[in-house]
Amino acid sequence: GGIFEMTDYSIVGPTGMQSLIMEANGLFKSSVAPGFAGPGIFPNSPSVRNDIETITLQSSSTIEYSRVSPPLVNGDQVITNTIAYQNLIIGGSGIKTAPSTTLTVQGNLTKSGTSSFAHNNGLVLLNGSNQSFAGLDYYSLELTGNTKTTNGDASIADVLQLNTITTLALQAGDSI
Repeated sequence: GGIFEMTDYSIVGPTGMQSLIMEANGLFKSSVAPGFAGPGIFPNSPSVRNDIETITLQSSSTIEYSRVSPPLVNGDQVITNTIAYQNLIIGGSGIKTAPSTTLTVQGNLTKSGTSSFAHNNGLVLLNGSNQSFAGLDYYSLELTGNTKTTNGDASIADVLQLNTITTLALQAGDSI
């Protein structure tokens, strides 16, 4: 259940077999503008650069996009999609911009702070079991397997897809 916070720097490694394991119930708070993981060259690098060849997010681990303004210039961040997230928190302040492709979350998708979510015409795929998801402005939302429960009002600009054996549960007062 440890907490790791990355504010200004990136986890990098020499070429070879570098790995990062986010253990169950651990929280990784990314405050770096280019997001959690992917390519980059300092000073525009995500929290974990792509020279870390293997990233493992164990079940129940959480990645939080937590950039805040102040003290930073702005709270804007890019949400990366190099791997599927277990639990994902859209936090801090500013605009958190989703990838224009698929953002996969296998646990809960939560919003906190004063941040806003920019869907970037991408798909959010919730494919875990018994998940809750934040009331955000989605472009496309695909729900796969078991029960998916709202946590706030959500809007969908393009498509809501409920796959077989999936139940959508709206909490009292929530709307889509």
